[in-house]
Amino acid sequence: MKKLIDIQPLPKPRKGLSTPIAARKREGRRLQRLRLAIQIAFALLCIWIGVEFHFFVGYLESGGTGTFVERPPGVEGFLPISSLMSLYYFALTGTIHSFHPAGMVIFAAIVLMSLVFAKSFCSWLCPVGLISETLGDLGEKIFGRRLPMPRWLDYPLRSLKYIILGFFVWAIFFAMDTAALGAFLDSPYNLMADIKMYYFFAHISRFSLIVIGSLMLLSVIIRGFWCRYL
Repeated sequence: MKKLIDIQPLPKPRKGLSTPIAARKREGRRLQRLRLAIQIAFALLCIWIGVEFHFFVGYLESGGTGTFVERPPGVEGFLPISSLMSLYYFALTGTIHSFHPAGMVIFAAIVLMSLVFAKSFCSWLCPVGLISETLGDLGEKIFGRRLPMPRWLDYPLRSLKYIILGFFVWAIFFAMDTAALGAFLDSPYNLMADIKMYYFFAHISRFSLIVIGSLMLLSVIIRGFWCRYL
């Protein structure tokens, strides 16, 4: 009879040693914790900018009689359209427009970051992304799983942000020449854009609250609804 070969099972990894898969999982968890910490830190920075800008607007409303508070340049990061127009104006003329220059720099940095590292801004820095992820996690705890969007509705909704983007690309890059671009950037509307944005949220309308509340609710039901479709 042929001698049977005794096949021994592979030895299990000793305690304290890790397999490549386990190491990758640990590294993934570490990166997720780091990403969350950066997201929270950036969100707190945005809150601080908002509070400081609130006191700045209060100083203006007092007619300069209250305590002086310097306007935080970081608030210009919340003016993406004005920043895009300033960046385009700089590309055409080589001149940095005097209104909201920090916004142009922030916008250019975000664009460059996104070109090099894809969705790095959305997944590591954007406070809206943090809120969206938190609402998505809440939805998964409530429903026990991720609820999919029907395909027949998913594709049309995905097109909305591209339609909006296409409109602004046409309006800024094709419908406006250098003179028109400069005229808009010089306008009182652009000068006061940050304060108008503040008043929008400080005296928010019922309709706006309903829209924002609906988007938040939809982000609980469909993970990433806001970021995916708008």
